[in-house]
Parts: sequence; structure tokens; C-alpha cells
Amino acid sequence: MTIKKTNHLGQSHKKHFAKLAAALTLLIAIFAACSDEDFTLSDSTIKSSSYAEMVSTTKIQLSTFRLDSVLTSSQNRIWVGKAQKPAIGTICSESFLRLDEPKLPGSSSNYYSWHGSQKEVYDSCTIVLCHTGRFECAQDRDTIQPFEIRVECLAQKLEFADENETNFYNVRSFPADSLLGSFTFNPRPHSRPRLRFRLNDTFGQSLVDFIKAQVNLSSKDITQNFDRFLKGIKISSSDDAMALLGFYADSTMICLHSHLRGFDAVKVERQFRMMGSNLQFNHVWNEDADEPFSPEKLEHRYIQVTEDSADFQSVMYEGLGYYTRVNFPSIESLKNMSKYQHIVKAVLKLYPKVGSYDKNRIPTTFYLHEVNKGNVITGSVINARGGNVYSTLVYDAFDRSQMYYYVDITYYINTILSNDLVDENNGLVLTWGSSMTPTNYNFMIFNGHGVDLHRSVLEVTFYNFDREER
Repeated sequence: MTIKKTNHLGQSHKKHFAKLAAALTLLIAIFAACSDEDFTLSDSTIKSSSYAEMVSTTKIQLSTFRLDSVLTSSQNRIWVGKAQKPAIGTICSESFLRLDEPKLPGSSSNYYSWHGSQKEVYDSCTIVLCHTGRFECAQDRDTIQPFEIRVECLAQKLEFADENETNFYNVRSFPADSLLGSFTFNPRPHSRPRLRFRLNDTFGQSLVDFIKAQVNLSSKDITQNFDRFLKGIKISSSDDAMALLGFYADSTMICLHSHLRGFDAVKVERQFRMMGSNLQFNHVWNEDADEPFSPEKLEHRYIQVTEDSADFQSVMYEGLGYYTRVNFPSIESLKNMSKYQHIVKAVLKLYPKVGSYDKNRIPTTFYLHEVNKGNVITGSVINARGGNVYSTLVYDAFDRSQMYYYVDITYYINTILSNDLVDENNGLVLTWGSSMTPTNYNFMIFNGHGVDLHRSVLEVTFYNFDREER
């Protein structure tokens, strides 16, 4: 704790001047604090001509909870493969999508795509996948390993179980009954290859035969027949793959190539693309997770694993629903202190564990939300101007061990202290964006307050005024 104290002016003829100077000094200190928060002072406090500025680090408690399920559709991302993460084990993902009726390249209508001719001859069938550049690999793998990607046909129609459902979550899965094709390549981090490989000819020929059989049928009947014929596809990796790759869902398509038999061989290409963003989702789970972050341990979202029982650390993992929560066990002490001292700044400093994140993709910010005892969000954390509170990344490019996230929560803390009742069960939760809907598979571990080096803390600056009676 650091203390700075002003000199009390002893001359009686300068008493009023001293009070005015102290008030001006206080105003200057307020503006010099570089905080976007505001505060008020009572009349009894302003009577003082002497004050002390103190900076104190206050204990916080980090904990981890896991959402029961995570929304993984409507994100335009296909995630396939496996990756090992510290504390939570092996992450596995496979993707499902339903394909729309065929269209000719450059056409928004599928009307002419169904007009097959008895002279049409099958040539080939391929699938196109566009890599997003995202590449997660096991931390103990120093070299790029061959990756086998597999495409399978679903055994049942990919559809919602309930008519009120509009999206899929990571806990859903659909069985597949036949392998359509596979491809092995060497993925490279941050590269964006466009994969195109051939599916088996039996499947391709059946597509051409199906199109020929739709002659003279209504569009409604054709659609119903197609839904029964191609129920959806599953994209996954081989069992021994130890990398997690991302692909763009809206760029994924199956291309059927054929030609019309005759003197002039007219080539025909039909494209089957994703039917709707909500009909593509990722089934994500983790296996071999050690205690205390195993799915069995964190079975429900209201269960929290505190840093005390988790080697003084907490976990953030987007896509699988692991979130870091911040509680303030010393809030009552701050409330008692605020009766005599005024908090002018409260800064939350969160230190990531070195090596727990991809140094090439360090998250630049986190948002904060208020949560209750059951880890249900009750609102966004705001500042004095009504804007959302988010963190700022602070680090030295040459020494990342000093990296931390800086969050000004002065207004939030003072608002809590102004209430008559303080509920220690309420806290804050970090999110990767302005909501809890993930779009990537970011991962990070935060140091708790109980570690010896680079501990996460709440740093409080307050003024302590000597009270004088006139």
C-alpha cells in the first residue's frame, strides 16, 4: 500500500486559503487519474484540508463454470478434428450440414438444375472446402502432421426435433451410414487452402440417376424426394488426427459434373450448397479431461470450480462453454471502508497463465457481464457514461510474462457499495465478445489470486480525508 499525504497549513490567517487550495488539489487529482468514471463527495469530506491517497490490492476469487450446451449453428464455421488443451483434456469436433437443392453456377434458381436428360452421363462428384486459416494443434506436437478429413452421408434427416427449435447446439449429433470420400493433406497454421477432392462414384452416379427420375414432377414433390434422398452430410476427421481445423460453411459445396451424350458434349455442373446457416452446426465435446474441469465435475452451469480447488487457475474456452467468473470476497470490507474513505478508481487486473494461449492470436479484449449465484447473466457491466465495460490488453512485446488485462470497474464497484445490501454470491463473468455466443475456439487460462507470481487482483485507489469541524 502506498500513501501520499498533503501538508496542513498552520497559519491561521491562511486557513481559508488552505481549504480552497485543498479543494483545487482534489479536483486536479480527479482529472489526473485518467479514469472514465465519476464519483461524488459529501460535504463533511470537503471540509478537510488534508487527505491521503492510498492504493491497495484487494483479494478476488476466480472460478470456472461450464454451460450445459453451446450454440454452434448460424456461425458459418465448420470445425473438425481434435486438439489437446491443458486442464480440460482432448477437444473433439465434427460438423453436420444439410444441403440445398442443386443450382447451376451463376444462377439463383434451381428450376433448370432438375431438368435432367436421358442422354446425361455422369463424370465426377467433388466436394469443396475453404480453410479459414484457424489451426489448433496439440501442444506437444512440434511438426505438422498429416490430417485426414472424411465426408459421410447421414442415416437420418438433419432436422430439428421440436418445431419451436431454430438452432442446433454442440450436444447434438446425427448418425452416418456411408462414407462418401476422404482426403489427406498437411495443414499449415494461418494458411487458407481451398480443398477440392473427389467423392465416390457410386454416390455421384446415384445423384445423376435421381435427377433423371424427377422429370414431369412438381417442384414440391421433387423437394420432398430430395430430402429423403440426401438427408445431410457429416464432416469429420480420422480417429488419430490431432489438429482442429476451421472451414467456411457457406463456401462448402458438393459439385456434380456430367455431360450430355451427342455430337457436341455439353458439360453440366450442379452445385449443392448449405441449405441454411442454422442447419449447419458443430458437435463438440471433450474427453479424457482431468479433474477438476471434467464434464462430469462441471455437469451443470450453476456448478463452480473455485481457484482454490483448481491449482489457483480458471479456464476460458470458447466453443465448449468454459467461462471465467470473478467474485469479490472482500466486498464487505470495501463497504465498511467506504464510510470513511472514497474510492476514486477500481481496476481489475487479470493475468493469463504463460503458455496457455496462442501467442499469434492473443485476444485483444474481453467483455464483462453481471451474473448471479446460478451463473445466469443479469446484465452488462457499464461505466458512468452508460457504455459497456471491456478490458484493455497491456503487455510488453518482448516480455509476455507481464501481460495482463486491465478493466476499469470503478462505477460498478461504487454502485455496489452504495446499496444497503451486498450479495457476495453475485459476480462478474468474462466473455470473448459482447455476448456468450462463440465464433471461434479461443482458449486461455487465468492465474487466480492465490498464485505467487502475476496474480489477478482488484487494485483500489481511494482518498482518506481528515474531517474537520468548523
